[in-house]
Amino acid sequence: MMSIFNFFSNLFSRKNDFQNASDLQTFQPSADYNPDAWEKEQLSRINELELKIKDRFVDLIRSKNNHLKFSWDSGNDEAFLNFEGHENTFDNEEFWELEEYLILKLDIPDAGEFEMHGEGFLTIENHTIVADFWSTLRFMEDYDEEKEEEIWSEAETEKKVEKLFQI
Repeated sequence: MMSIFNFFSNLFSRKNDFQNASDLQTFQPSADYNPDAWEKEQLSRINELELKIKDRFVDLIRSKNNHLKFSWDSGNDEAFLNFEGHENTFDNEEFWELEEYLILKLDIPDAGEFEMHGEGFLTIENHTIVADFWSTLRFMEDYDEEKEEEIWSEAETEKKVEKLFQI
């Protein structure tokens, strides 16, 4: 029982790590801290997935006369993609790789209190796979406790065209 008391006592009586301005001026972040590490890791994963899915994407797009429709819903720590007309044609691992590739490559957010819907087409143009898409994003701004409902921002719509890879 005494250790629990000590834990809470230390937790709530903890002093500021920086006792004065000179401590703050000499503070150095950990040598292991690298702000670009996450981006490098994401790029590495995109490249790895691209090698795996490249042929499958080309086949899928060609099977739809070079015009494959896709859509997604994301938010609240999830993102789900759909390829129109191919809902049941993938095994789970293959679909997850296609889905993860587009989520990472198109930078579809999947963490936070928001809702995003998007849709577009994957096409082949001049030996390049191109994603032509739009998305609508809304953020949860507040919560009305009396009505017990979320208060959402106005929708923001964005249209993009992005080259994915060469074939």
